Amino acid sequence: MARKILAYFKSENDAESARSALKTLKVTNLIVDQIPATDENPRYIPIAPIGPTWGVTGTVGLNKVGGEEASQDSDAPLTHLIEGQIEEDDLNDAIGILMKNNAFELEK
Repeated sequence: MARKILAYFKSENDAESARSALKTLKVTNLIVDQIPATDENPRYIPIAPIGPTWGVTGTVGLNKVGGEEASQDSDAPLTHLIEGQIEEDDLNDAIGILMKNNAFELEK
């Protein structure tokens, strides 16, 4: 079963690097897009693991590590996103790739 991935990045370089690495996995419909500037200021949080398994709720990632928010600077503007589908058996590898490339998710 495929899962939707949606991750945000502070730079196009991070997004493109993540996309290149994700292409080694079973992914489909993988795109990088620029986030349009708005007056809204949504809160983004780093994608991070929790416990022995990854947290996944609709999109990949989870916002807390050991009850504390992950430490990356979440106030910097995010300019690009990756969206696509990943097969369930590659999900852990995909989250690892996103973490290495400084990915964020929208706080729920």
